[in-house]
Amino acid sequence: MSKQNKFSRRKVVSAIGAIGAVGVGAGFANTAAAHGVEPTFTAHDPDVLVNDDGSVRKVNVGVSHGAISWKGLDSPAKEAMVFFCAVKDGKQVTLDSKVLSATGLRGTNSFSFDPVDLTEKPFDDAHFESDEDGKLTETDVKLKLRARVDTQAGNKVTGDTYDTMTVGVQNIEGQTKATGKANASVGSYHQKYAGMYQNKEGISQPIEGGMLNLYVTYGKQTVTYVAEYDEPEGYEYSMADADFGTNNNLTLGIDGDDDGCADFQLTWFPGSADTNEDGFAYKATTDEPKWDAWGALPDGFSASKEGNLVTFEVPRKALGEDDSYKVGAQASAGGEAPSVVVSGEEGKLWSSEKNWTSSQYFIESKVRAGYSNLYVSDNDEICVGVVHDDSDDDDHDDDTNTTTFDVVAPNGFDGDHAPDGYSNTHVELFFDFDNDGDWDTQVRRGVGNGVVDTGAGVFYQNNGGSWMSNFDGISVEETDDGFVVTVDDDLLGDSYGVGAYGTRVTAVSKKSEMLGTVTKSGSGRPWNSGNLIETSQ
Repeated sequence: MSKQNKFSRRKVVSAIGAIGAVGVGAGFANTAAAHGVEPTFTAHDPDVLVNDDGSVRKVNVGVSHGAISWKGLDSPAKEAMVFFCAVKDGKQVTLDSKVLSATGLRGTNSFSFDPVDLTEKPFDDAHFESDEDGKLTETDVKLKLRARVDTQAGNKVTGDTYDTMTVGVQNIEGQTKATGKANASVGSYHQKYAGMYQNKEGISQPIEGGMLNLYVTYGKQTVTYVAEYDEPEGYEYSMADADFGTNNNLTLGIDGDDDGCADFQLTWFPGSADTNEDGFAYKATTDEPKWDAWGALPDGFSASKEGNLVTFEVPRKALGEDDSYKVGAQASAGGEAPSVVVSGEEGKLWSSEKNWTSSQYFIESKVRAGYSNLYVSDNDEICVGVVHDDSDDDDHDDDTNTTTFDVVAPNGFDGDHAPDGYSNTHVELFFDFDNDGDWDTQVRRGVGNGVVDTGAGVFYQNNGGSWMSNFDGISVEETDDGFVVTVDDDLLGDSYGVGAYGTRVTAVSKKSEMLGTVTKSGSGRPWNSGNLIETSQ
């Protein structure tokens, strides 16, 4: 945990507009899991075989029990892969890999890897040997596990974890430290990317175990990037301190039109004469292409820093008109301090191509939907995202504005089916159009066997009426993990009430369970008088 204030995260269902989370665990013990990630991994006891003179014959290491988990994908999983790697001279070398089965928007699978001799690949015997009789030589080997889940939509979602194995020669048993952790999670943001601190050997101010997390949130007009210096306790200095090291800086790069060339970069560089009084600046690329000079943030851009958080706000239009773009970040503080890169290629962000404007190593990212309002059940199982369409309709005959309600329940629906272990699910969205404290209309989606009143599909009823499917002033659309309801604004008053509720039935015991409730009180039922959330257009 950082020694400074952590990013304040609202509870949110992990599937909302998110790239997804893939977790892979490391260490001998089960560690505290991030939201949506349950890491478990047990290594074979490292087997170090030595001769009497201290020469090394074999260093075997493998994985006896491992598991990956995924949750919050943008479409159902198609296949998973796990890569078992060692890091040599800063480069990743794959020791072994496996293809695993993967289905659904969430799930888990287990794996193992037979022992691999590290003296065969990527090291040699001499890398571990002791030069003197009786002298203990300890050599650290950085191990890495990467989990990747391929989705049916063609996206690839990855999660990495690192651990260090210490190999001791002269009959000293090798050890694997139980300090690994998963670094992929989804919270109150649409996307999260992360990079681990790199500490060059011999530097005077290392920070072991540090990470730079990049959280991305898409609003209707603005995209927010929050860079978090996530550092362990115990250090008297931090990369987040403006006076740490020399030339301490953080840079965010964007390639909005995905043409292989960055369009602009934003920086926090408190020691630079080119930045404003708060340490921020902006520069763009020219048509040549090459970098222009640093200057003031353009209209619509903003930046701030508080504690270990650096926040950049970028106009959504700066990401271009496509639904994908590229992004990356890096931070450094001189030769005696760590450096860190958040990119698609470990340790790399800027390529020398195109006069150092190339986005070759940036992360390919998807633009996600932003919400005007966001309401989430206390147990994170149901979310209602609200989008008000206030745009002018000069080019259309119909000048009626609408409001869209995106109901997401990733553990309630698996496409057209109930999730594994459940026979049926239904989730309901409640409206109090005139905001008098009592609900007027509810819209229900049900899937599975024996769903009362609805079967598989979306229906609605008015208070005191029967279930109907001939919607008037309301349109609906089913999604993989919920449904979308669009309401003509003339049905909504200046203020109105909204809430949601869901249940599911276990397949074996036929027990009904509450999936979640979105209400004013955070508990109870939406149909209880006065318990809907008051909102406005």
